[in-house]
Amino acid sequence: MKNFECLEDFASALEAEMSSDACSALERDEAAFNDWALALFALQFRHNPWYRNYCARVGARPETVTNWVEIPPAPALAFREPGLTCLTPERVSRVFLSSGTTASVPSRHAHHEGSLRLYRRSALTWFHRCLFGGDGAKEGRGFSERPTMVLLTPDEDAAPQSSLVFMLEAVRREWGAADSFCAGRIGKQGLWELDERALLPKLEEFCVRRQPVLLLGTAFNYVQLLDQLSARGMALPLAEGSWAMETGGYKGRTRSLPRAELCAHLRDWLGLPSDRIFSEYGMCELSSQAYGRQGRAGEASAASPQFVFPPWTKVRVLSPETLEEAADGEPGMIAVWDLANAWSVMAVLTGDLGRWQGAGLELLGRASASVQRGCSLMAG
Repeated sequence: MKNFECLEDFASALEAEMSSDACSALERDEAAFNDWALALFALQFRHNPWYRNYCARVGARPETVTNWVEIPPAPALAFREPGLTCLTPERVSRVFLSSGTTASVPSRHAHHEGSLRLYRRSALTWFHRCLFGGDGAKEGRGFSERPTMVLLTPDEDAAPQSSLVFMLEAVRREWGAADSFCAGRIGKQGLWELDERALLPKLEEFCVRRQPVLLLGTAFNYVQLLDQLSARGMALPLAEGSWAMETGGYKGRTRSLPRAELCAHLRDWLGLPSDRIFSEYGMCELSSQAYGRQGRAGEASAASPQFVFPPWTKVRVLSPETLEEAADGEPGMIAVWDLANAWSVMAVLTGDLGRWQGAGLELLGRASASVQRGCSLMAG
């Protein structure tokens, strides 16, 4: 079993593992992940008072837990409470907040320099593997090493409390071409909106030059873009080799589109076939992301994507009634064990519903508030 004196030592070792040959040990060997998880559980039990009390209520201690599946997942709702962190207040340098309506109480994920560095390494490593096919990956979408990235979100200065913006900006700085840019801004009531005066001329220029681009944004960012194009009667068929990444839903928004309809509109207005549109899954309570599986050329991939998580995570689908593992293909609550969540809690009961489809996870939407509260009560 691995043994670390402090969280800093754990994080440094995990960063090195992420940067190694495709995290080969974690991928090949279930016991390797188990060693990492048990070591982190012991550290979080020691340094996170809220989580220690939570584990005590369910009878889980480092001396008794022998397998990662026994590490209790904390409900995502618990991130609304203060103190769900291993960091003392003076060490916190940034707090990520969950998205949602202004009337709701957001989740709060406290970070400092070390946790942000680990978050960045997690994000960059898995992004590169899934999108560029780096490190001998089976996945990968054949991008050039530095595509022009158009972020449909605000930049990090405008939205410092968004984990999504932090991740996208890290990706843009690391892998984006010099002409990559952010095309979002903070609008009325603090909601994100597109800066169409900056975005549309640039997209038109890329179309004329037949320059491929990678669009990255939330589902509602794309709805806003489609509305702008429709209002102008302005189709912008992007160059061959262009892609679009969509993430998130429509929380707090008055308009939404089913994914198949969104893909159809992106095909009609931007010339993007459905197999050139892929999805990302992440949340402010986690420090790792998942990406939808690559579809074959011409394959209709507009239905719900099947998400693949990095090797430093494990995912289980749990019955909302019993919190026991659901059978393959059966819906349940998604629980994620994320080693990159070093300074908060590794195991999170997300509040999202999903089911396994082969080797990928299909996201079915958000569980109702009553179901989430019920699971929280059962869990602790």
